Amino acid sequence: MIRISVIDGAPAQEFTFDEDMISIGRSRRSTLMLSDQTLSRVHCEIAAVNGRFLLVNHAKTNGTCVNGQPVGEAFLKPGDTLLVGRVALRFEGGGEGGATEKSGGKSVRKKFFGRALRKRMDPMVYAVAYLAGLAASPLLYFVFR
Repeated sequence: MIRISVIDGAPAQEFTFDEDMISIGRSRRSTLMLSDQTLSRVHCEIAAVNGRFLLVNHAKTNGTCVNGQPVGEAFLKPGDTLLVGRVALRFEGGGEGGATEKSGGKSVRKKFFGRALRKRMDPMVYAVAYLAGLAASPLLYFVFR
């Protein structure tokens, strides 16, 4: 269980989620959908990993801050202040049900980092294609001149 409350930038509300992993963003598919244009569709995710709660930032433009510090990923503790875009949230903690390692038979860590790994593959594909084009360009020059 994950508990979060909105403290600034949106109507003050408290949220309790029974899931071990939640996503925060402006997409309707996000577990916590916030309608703020400074948020990415999937801005960040929070997951229970070995009894602790890990936040991973997915936003490229307006990042995520924990207690005023920009982070890529960070373990959260109750009372931490999160800044996602222009919305300030307070991480209230989690209950006993949220600290499990498995979720639906698939490792939370594997499911959690799968999106980040897929995002890192796209630039690699473009880099390989670019280098292949550079290697083939002298050959193409002599063939088509």
